[in-house]
Order: sequence, then structure tokens, then C-alpha cells
Amino acid sequence: TTGTVGTPTGEHKLTINASVGSENASDTCIFYAKENTGDIKVIVKDQDENRIEDANVYLDGSYKGKTNPDGEYTISGLSPGNYTVKASKSGYEEDSESVYVEAGETDTVYLTLEEIPTPATTPAPTTPPAMGRFSVSKPQYKEGEAVEIYLESTGVTPIQLPNAAPWTVYRIEGGLFEVYTPVAAEVITEVTGHMSWTWDQKNNLGERVSEGSYKIVLRTLNAGEYSVSFIVRGEAAPATQPPTTQQTTTESPLASLLENPIVLIGGALVLLLLVLIIVIAIKK
Repeated sequence: TTGTVGTPTGEHKLTINASVGSENASDTCIFYAKENTGDIKVIVKDQDENRIEDANVYLDGSYKGKTNPDGEYTISGLSPGNYTVKASKSGYEEDSESVYVEAGETDTVYLTLEEIPTPATTPAPTTPPAMGRFSVSKPQYKEGEAVEIYLESTGVTPIQLPNAAPWTVYRIEGGLFEVYTPVAAEVITEVTGHMSWTWDQKNNLGERVSEGSYKIVLRTLNAGEYSVSFIVRGEAAPATQPPTTQQTTTESPLASLLENPIVLIGGALVLLLLVLIIVIAIKK
């Protein structure tokens, strides 16, 4: 008679009793039961013998799990036979090894992952900074006189403006008070040479500004802010001319006659005629 008895691993005592007719017989034996599966303990290290946590473990190409903080992972319940164990992790070269599993045994496999060198990075070429010069045509203006505003790009990189007229006029009076900001489409404008604007000395309400100190601030996208100050003076009052004094002089009739050459000649002729008449009268 044959049969199969399932027993756990370890030493066991087996007793067999049999009866044939009126006769009884028995027999006892001691045996050791072994497991019919084996385990693989995987230990993953780097080239400096440091254990690697969270390394991926594969058995014959199938993912099994990740290593613990000690760099270990155990694969249990394997039938006896040959297996290939592999470990991998991002930033490391993978490693694998073949192992034969015996029933009731735990085989340890050491896998070494070498760190992949980080390639040297070439620094990106730097763009020269944008530079410029911001100014007005003169430091002082009369009230109502147009203020000419200039921006000049002095660098290799163009100056980028957030719109076509990104400047604001402020009045300087114990602080900065906004006076005028032009309305312009929000389109990025590049300045590679010169750009100019004109301010007619009117505020945001269209009213003429008064004399005083003013400052214009220009905003850019890649060259910071620029500013320039100037003064608006009132028109100078014309100098007051003293009234012209006219003097009236009363001249004598004789003086008037003496100033007239025709009258003088006529008078001389009359006088000469009188003298001739007198001379003729005496001779008679």
C-alpha cells in the first residue's frame, strides 16, 4: 500500500499499524521533511558598498518590488531551478545575476549599481544687457511749450518697451504726483536706435499744467527704469516802459520866421528895396 502525507518542515515520527486476520502488526520510523520551495534574498549596493534604497528588483524580467532602507528585498516561494535577478534605479547602471534556487534554501544575490556620471553642461551663452540713454531736449521750458522726449539704445541688445509710450509725467512737490500718462496699445516695442515722443504740457484731463518741477519716468522690460527731470517756467512779464513825456514849447513869431529860410530871404530883399528908395530920395 502506498500513500502521501503532507507534513510541515522538520523532524517527524511515523507509525504504521496493520491487521491481517487475527494478527496485528505495527512499525515506526523517524524522518525529516524538507520544504519544496526556496527563497532569493537580493542585496543592492553602489560602487562604494553603500546600500541602495528603492532599487527596482526583477525576477526573470518580471517586476517584484523595491529594496528597503537596508537595500534588501526577498523573493519567497520559488520552485527549485535557475533564475535571473536584476536590479535598476534611475541614475545608475543596472546589474543582473543568475542564481540556482534549491528547495528549503535561501540564496543571497549581491547586485552592484554604478552611478551614471552627470555630463558636463555647457553654460548657455549670455545675452548682453540692454542699455540706453533717456533725456529731454533742454532742462527748462516755458509754460505751454512742447517737451521733446528722447530714448536712445546704446547697447547691442535692443531695449524692449511694454508698449509704444510707456512713460509717465510726475510733478515734484514734496513727492511725486502723477500728471500725465499717454494711452498706447499694449504691444511690445523694440528700440534699436532712437525713439522720441512729445508732451504738450497737458495733464490727463487735458488741462494745461502750471510752472514747477517735473519728472518723466520710462519703464522697460529688460533695461529697468529711466527718469529725467526738468523745470517749467511761467512766461516772463514784459518790462514796463515809463510813459513818454511830451513837452509843449511856445515859440515867438520872430523865432518861427527866423527858422524859415524863405521868409529870411524875402525879408532881406524888402529891406534892401527900402534902403534903395531912401538913397534915391536923398539924392533928389
